[in-house]
Amino acid sequence: LQNSSKYTINANGSLEIKNADSQDAIMYKCTATNLVNKIAKDTKLELAYLDDVTFPTSTLYILKNDKTEVRCEKPKGSPVPSINWLKGGQALPSKKFRNQGCC
Repeated sequence: LQNSSKYTINANGSLEIKNADSQDAIMYKCTATNLVNKIAKDTKLELAYLDDVTFPTSTLYILKNDKTEVRCEKPKGSPVPSINWLKGGQALPSKKFRNQGCC
């Protein structure tokens, strides 16, 4: 790689990647060379991201004492996101809901 608007090789030898995207998520090789030897090491760059959680509707109306299910669209992410629910700002115990669909 050569220095460009996207890639910069810093004086300390590190590689700086600006605006990383899925095309940058590949294997990279760093090579150090002097009069004595040449050494190379590989590293893999993985893109970490989290899409937004979406709900089919923002307000649900239910009848008193009825059962309901609050559904949301499971967000895509890497690493795979963990899902937690809060009720009135307090965490709900995980055994009170199933990890199905979004949550």
